[in-house]
Amino acid sequence: MSNTEIEIAVSGRVSDTINEHDLLRKVRHVVLGLSGGPDSMCLFDVLRGVCEPLGIAIHPVHVNHGIRKGICDEEQKFCEEYCNSIGIPLRSFAYDCEALANEWGVSTEEAGRKIRYDSFDVVVKEINGNNVVDDDTVVAIAQNANDQVETVLMRILRSTGVSGLSGIPYEREDKRGYRIIRPLLDVKRNEILAYCESRNLKPRMDLTNDEPIYRRNKIRLELIPYLEENYNPNISEAILRLAASARIEKEHIDREAEELINTIKVYDPGEEFDYRREIYVMNDDIRNLSSSLRKHAISLFLERVGLSEDVGYEHFRAIERIIMGDNPSANVDLPRNFYVRREYDKLIYGRPVQEKMSVTPNMKLETEEIGELKIRKLNIEDLDKYLTEKKLEAGDYAAFDEDKLVAAYGLGGSKLIEVRKRLPGDVMRLNVGTKKLQDIMVDSKIPVRERDSATVVAIGNEVLWLLPKGNQNRRWSSEFRIDHMSELVVVFYLPENE
Repeated sequence: MSNTEIEIAVSGRVSDTINEHDLLRKVRHVVLGLSGGPDSMCLFDVLRGVCEPLGIAIHPVHVNHGIRKGICDEEQKFCEEYCNSIGIPLRSFAYDCEALANEWGVSTEEAGRKIRYDSFDVVVKEINGNNVVDDDTVVAIAQNANDQVETVLMRILRSTGVSGLSGIPYEREDKRGYRIIRPLLDVKRNEILAYCESRNLKPRMDLTNDEPIYRRNKIRLELIPYLEENYNPNISEAILRLAASARIEKEHIDREAEELINTIKVYDPGEEFDYRREIYVMNDDIRNLSSSLRKHAISLFLERVGLSEDVGYEHFRAIERIIMGDNPSANVDLPRNFYVRREYDKLIYGRPVQEKMSVTPNMKLETEEIGELKIRKLNIEDLDKYLTEKKLEAGDYAAFDEDKLVAAYGLGGSKLIEVRKRLPGDVMRLNVGTKKLQDIMVDSKIPVRERDSATVVAIGNEVLWLLPKGNQNRRWSSEFRIDHMSELVVVFYLPENE
């Protein structure tokens, strides 16, 4: 193929993927992970041609993990110089990934994943102003068709079902509220390399990709060539067809299952379980489902607490055993410290307090007043005494974990707090995900005539505390609530209660 034919083929494939899966619907901003490698350089170049005519801005983000000393700095410099040459600003983030992995007690791969998505999150919020996530901003990741094949094989090797066979999704909603899209997922690695050469992009090559040091690398370098030589020279195409078929089945089953599962009541326990982020359902509601629907229900509720990957067949079997068994106090440990446990008639889905993996120092929040709102910072052991002295009862105040506020809004977060009436686009983060304030008011049965007069304490469009008239139906953001690891607490209250 000529250079022109290669460029047309790859660009056309990416455009077809975007159109078929409607990846750029209502989008005005694309945050692009730019490593400097062939995949991200190819995607960046193609997206410029797709997005610019539509008035969509691209915001490249480079994350320097600091793992390969010197090489990571060279990759960062390459990305900065390239973006400067085409007149598009680059946001760079630098970390010591190995040190953070040791501090957090996780693998370097998991630490790397966290700092990448934390960096994307920072840029998404900067774009939308006041740290608010908006529907018109997506994050684009440059995974390709070969990554899809490797992922399906990895899941087969550790045992998987239809959901796992469907592979990497073209899009998913991140727990932070934005969509993650993968427009390059139908393009093969050799086509990407040819495109980069044709366009003279000169990407940086990661030599560790050619070393069988990780399981994925071994699958790429050893297993796939062995299968091609001994069983099927077109094994990659066969696996891609398998993934496509499984995805169709999964989407159909998911639609049917979600309609039924949505009738199951999900409880946000609030302070009932105060040491973890948890939701729960009644165990019999899951027990009485068919085996197939039960597995889908388990998956959906795990996704609601933030675990959508790395859940294998044995995990589902273990969860099913505690659902169907007679032990009223059973527990299943899941990847990355997530868990499911049963407490008599309740089935509880929980996730660890990830905010403690923050690289941001504590916000030094002094005593402040914002309009009528008073803010106090306390050590956790002084909280009860303070509430008693101020005669603050439940509903009179809101108390949040300071470290969690810092992780979300940075050192100057307190300067962004405002007291006002509700505005269009206001949302609140709950255990079951981000929810529109309008929907929360409806669920709380706040009369229509009182909704516009309700007071909110907010940062941008994120509501921390909702105060309708009186103390009834007051709601607090679950994202920043106090737990057993809290050390410093920020208390909000109004002077009428002082």
